Formats: sequence, structure tokens, C-alpha cells
Amino acid sequence: MEGYQTIVFGIQVPSAWPCEEIRSEILKAVRNAIVHHLDEEQVVLTINNISTKPIQNDSGIGYLFQIIEEIPENSYKIELILPSEILLISGEERNHISVETENLKFHSLDMELVQEMPGRGEITIAVPDICKILKIRGVTGDFIHQAIFKTTYQKIKIMGLSKVLHQFTFNPDPTIFGKKITENEMKIICFDQIPVPQ
Repeated sequence: MEGYQTIVFGIQVPSAWPCEEIRSEILKAVRNAIVHHLDEEQVVLTINNISTKPIQNDSGIGYLFQIIEEIPENSYKIELILPSEILLISGEERNHISVETENLKFHSLDMELVQEMPGRGEITIAVPDICKILKIRGVTGDFIHQAIFKTTYQKIKIMGLSKVLHQFTFNPDPTIFGKKITENEMKIICFDQIPVPQ
């Protein structure tokens, strides 16, 4: 079906969802939504700002996560917030002179449950595991404290999320900027790094 992709046999989701990169995380959210659907709840699953509702597919033995424009007010809402960009910036480039970066958008993400509202929904945010990323890249010694990670989240509709991000950073005092894009949407940029032990 145009505009959709098969994530596992019998289940189709929007083709804009990054299933190739983080299939297991998206599949976990999909299965969670199906459980709520089977409990006869009206459920909406939103990933990358694309909202869907599960409906039985044409064969009757699977599900199509149909894209919807409006979220019903009384629905159980499950949202997975993914970064639009994760950049690794070396310490020498901190003053933004000739910044050479690499986009690590889907490398070593940790899924953190931000908020669970009984009967109403749950929100999960993907944050980079910077220790794991540096280990994979072979960065060791004092160099691990020079690496700066810049993570960007676009079109965030949850006000106050920038404060929540403080819980999931390695640096106890990270730099986090929030910019209002529209009346209901924010762009959030978080700079994080592994602090030097005191």
C-alpha cells in the first residue's frame, strides 16, 4: 500500500517512520498500541509527529496503522519522540570555528519513558547513549570529556520537555535551548558531554 511499509508480517506502518534504523523500538511501540486496541481502547500512536490509529487490515489477520490528521480527545495516546539530528562535535571545535561534525541520528539510542498518565497515555523520548557511541568509535582516556553531543528535536508539542531532558543527560548541568516555532510547537537543542571527574 502506497505510503506504508511492512514492519513485520501482517503489520503496516507509515513509510516515513524510520523502521530500517530502529525497527525494534518502533515495533515495541506498535505492539503496545495493539494491546490497548485489543482492550477496546481508542488508541493513537505518534512517531516523528505522524499520528496513526490501528485498524484491521484487508486480510483481517493483521493491522494497518492508518495515518490520521486529528487526534480524538479521549484516545489513549502513545508517543515516541525521536531526534531529528545528533551531532558529535570535538572539543577543539567548541567555539564553532570550522565545525566538522557527523550525524549520528539513530546510533545507540536509549528509550526513556518521560511521562505515563494512567488511562490517558505515555510519552517516550529517544536520547543518545553517548558513552556507548564513544566506546564504539574507540574514543578513550581524556578525549571522552572533549566530545560534545548536540541533539536536536523538531516540532515538539510537549511544553516543558526541555526541563525533562535534564534527567537523561550525562552532564549534570547541560546546555538546553528551547525555541518556539509555532503556537504549539517547540524546537529543542541539547548539548551534552561526559563531565571530568571531580
